[in-house]
Amino acid sequence: MGHALPMLSDSVSSSVYGSQLPLPQPLEPHCPQAQRLFPWRCFLAQHGAFPLAICNGLPIEYCMELCFSGLSDRSRKVAIGEILAVPLLMEDVLSCEQDAVPFQLCSSDDSTPRKGKEVGGCDSEMEGDGSVKAVGCLSAPHRDPLQVYIALKSFLMLWKQLEVFKESWGQQQLGMEQINTPTLYKQFSKLYRTEIVYPSMRALARQLGREGEYRLPLTDNQPIPPPVGASEADIKAQQLHRLLECTEGDMIMAMQRRMARELNLVISERARQDTGLPTELWKRCSMQHIFSPERPQIMENFIQQLMEGGEETEGTVTFSRGHLQASLTALACAVMGRERNCFQAYSLFYEHVLQQESQLLYHREQDIKALEVSQRPICGAENQVAELCRGIMMEITALRTRLVHMEEDRRGLQQKLNSKHQHHYDSLVRQLFSSCIQLKARLDEYHVRMERDVTQLVSKVRKEAVDSIARLRRRFGSTEDEEALTETLSKHSDLQSLQEENSQLEGLVCKLRALDQWKKSISDVKLSSQLHHCRQEAFLLQKEKATVKLMSEEEVGTLQQELEVARRALMQCQAEYSSARRLLKKQGQQLRESEHRQVQEERGRQQRDALRSLSLQQLQEEVSSREQQLRSLSTQMEQSSRDSQLQRLHSHQEIKRVRGQLLQERSLKLDAFQQVDELQSQVYNTEAALSGSGTHQGRSDKHHSMTCSATSIRSTVGGSPWCSLPAAHLSCDLVREGHQDDSSSEQETQPSTVRKCNKTRIQRP
Repeated sequence: MGHALPMLSDSVSSSVYGSQLPLPQPLEPHCPQAQRLFPWRCFLAQHGAFPLAICNGLPIEYCMELCFSGLSDRSRKVAIGEILAVPLLMEDVLSCEQDAVPFQLCSSDDSTPRKGKEVGGCDSEMEGDGSVKAVGCLSAPHRDPLQVYIALKSFLMLWKQLEVFKESWGQQQLGMEQINTPTLYKQFSKLYRTEIVYPSMRALARQLGREGEYRLPLTDNQPIPPPVGASEADIKAQQLHRLLECTEGDMIMAMQRRMARELNLVISERARQDTGLPTELWKRCSMQHIFSPERPQIMENFIQQLMEGGEETEGTVTFSRGHLQASLTALACAVMGRERNCFQAYSLFYEHVLQQESQLLYHREQDIKALEVSQRPICGAENQVAELCRGIMMEITALRTRLVHMEEDRRGLQQKLNSKHQHHYDSLVRQLFSSCIQLKARLDEYHVRMERDVTQLVSKVRKEAVDSIARLRRRFGSTEDEEALTETLSKHSDLQSLQEENSQLEGLVCKLRALDQWKKSISDVKLSSQLHHCRQEAFLLQKEKATVKLMSEEEVGTLQQELEVARRALMQCQAEYSSARRLLKKQGQQLRESEHRQVQEERGRQQRDALRSLSLQQLQEEVSSREQQLRSLSTQMEQSSRDSQLQRLHSHQEIKRVRGQLLQERSLKLDAFQQVDELQSQVYNTEAALSGSGTHQGRSDKHHSMTCSATSIRSTVGGSPWCSLPAAHLSCDLVREGHQDDSSSEQETQPSTVRKCNKTRIQRP
């Protein structure tokens, strides 16, 4: 079975001639991208240097028998049933209204997703670079054979993707490289049934509105029927989607575990007390410090993509809105990808530089410490006390800075709490203040309205009193003048108008005072905020002053230490100079020894060249002898080709002779049929002439004429062996017709006789 399956596979087998010009490693001969980039290499890899050579046909039947030979009877029946079920499944796929589209990967350069028909029909557009596209459906009436081919190919690709992901998922879940035992396959089937098939069926039933069928818990022996109305393509697509989700989750978990492991390594390395650097942490590829990023062809790709959808008419190029938007989107994606790659490359470059510099600095510090330990003189109590005082002073300054920072943090927290409480109660205070102002305004309005109503009532009462006094005077006949009353009434009305105007002016004055007070309060708030800001700046300046002072003191101490280190380094350099001088002398001696060794090697190389030239001459002689043998073999092949040509000419002549004989026999047959037709016409004429005579005489004559015509037909056609059978049939038909005429001649007339005679014509084969 292992020998037969590769022969039945449609995978491209490597050719011997393809090893001369091999393809680059990621590409394959059947890949559309490889065929577009390296057409000649793909052709050599697939067909070789002689593509028209006739090879033996593929023994499919033998390979199938070889595959079935190792199976039992039951397994063989199951395999045959599976093979017979594939055409039925293809018919179901074609009868479905929607076609499945397999998963595919989008390149980063092509940001616009391709349609499903282009994916299914044109495999040259598929490139494996980037991102996974979702499964979709295409409604396509299967009327055209090309559409049928596209639909079947899409379904088979989806099926193949499902099987590949299924196998990889099972290997990852079981932790095995291959599932090649019955127990492993049972475990895999059970796991796949519970984690992939059942959830995908539930999701598909939820989409179709039949979720109630899958609410019961799943048992081990319970079959999982597909939802009603779901096609095989939808089921496989849902399972593939579930497998991709599980794979993505496993990848995320693996990345999280890796990050946790590396973080633990970092923490453990930091917690170590030794002075050595980690050796197996953050392994990355080596990188050159001369960084020269490649220039991406963004503008060229944008122009090419833009001009592909343009229509040139009379010197002007027009683009559709969708194509322009897609091109701009692709350009933006390319620019963002370029920026991302540049950022990653530069960050990696500078990270390597910083890592190398930190390693060098660490080594220098370790060397300095070692030198200090080795060259440190015996110090007295004064040096120890000075170092102790310096350390205590550094600790005191650190504690002071820490105390200042804590005080600043406390003030900041206090300010945050104050601002939080102020923000929390600000709305309530504003609401109370606004409600008080509204109540005061309403109270003022009430006082003004009440005063106005009272004045109106008083003026009204005064008018009524004046009118009543005037009526009483007229009633009792008083002669006093009423002008004084009218004048006082008018003065009171003028006084009332003046009071109203005065109240309005007082209201305006109050508003102006309030506005002035508001402006004053705003300016006070601004001044207070500026004062607070200035105080904060002064505090920050004082803080910076203290920090600068501390830093200057630290720098003075570090400079003194560096000066001491430089002096020690100078002494070390002098020692290194003397050691390097001695090393140079030793290297000079080694150089002279190496020159002598090179002279000896040159002599040996010359001797080897002489031996190589002798071997080349011998090889040339052998090649010439082989060429002579090849010439003799070529002459023999030419002689055999001439013999085969002569044999083919002889066979062609024999074929022509046989064809001439066949044509001659055919002409003889045609002549025989023509004579038969003439004889039949003679028989019909004699029957018509003898129809009026006696029955017995006509019957005997008719039988005699039929017998004579049959014998004449036999004598005419008897020359050809192929015509003996029609002649016999003709005589039998004539005799049978004569008997029929004898039995019915008394009751039928002449036209019926002629009609029956016409039915006795011999049909040509």
